[in-house]
Amino acid sequence: MIADINYFADLWRNRRAPSVGHSPELWNERAAEWIADLETNGDDAKGIARVRAISGFLRSKGLLNAEQSVIDIGCGPGTFTLDFAKTCKEATGLDYSKTFTDYGAAKAGKLGLGNAKFVTADFDTLDVSAAEGAFDLVFASITPAASTWEKMQKVMSLSRGYVCNVACAASSEDLPRYNGTGFYSLWNLLWLAGYLPETFYYTEYKGEKSYTYGVILWSVRKKQKSTLL
Repeated sequence: MIADINYFADLWRNRRAPSVGHSPELWNERAAEWIADLETNGDDAKGIARVRAISGFLRSKGLLNAEQSVIDIGCGPGTFTLDFAKTCKEATGLDYSKTFTDYGAAKAGKLGLGNAKFVTADFDTLDVSAAEGAFDLVFASITPAASTWEKMQKVMSLSRGYVCNVACAASSEDLPRYNGTGFYSLWNLLWLAGYLPETFYYTEYKGEKSYTYGVILWSVRKKQKSTLL
């Protein structure tokens, strides 16, 4: 076992370059495609089954209830945020694409979800000091805003309860090649930092291809009595 938190932090930070660029301008351009899919295909739109499966997992853990406030960082068109708002006290979606946040806000209005709100901001540069510990659950799914251990610590600072991160997860036989993925590195980092991460997996099938997503859930208040740090 490699008991070195710096090893996994570097592994995650220096993984292969992403195939998709990230900037508000690029995501505003891509947003039209996502929104058209949601509006045209509804329940059959890409990712909807994944949203429901992951939301169901969180609800099975007693989260997303009427007493809890949630923030979804890198919310995209707000599919997770809106689903969370169906049962939680308040759901906030944050994204640097105004096209996405405008869509999410409009959709919340159509669905009568007055407890869902959307904020346009770049999480990388956003000053979150006034919001430390403000949310019961902090959620991030496949977003550059939570793509390194340093960024994840900023994400975690917002929680007074739990954090949930979703990332692409490679199969075990692929680990020698892809073990820099956020899922693999983050789990090890959390364990070494003393947290008690719990995992959930969801596999999506698109034709002959399958894509597995790894969900990691952990409490910021519960840590092992002794750590490896």
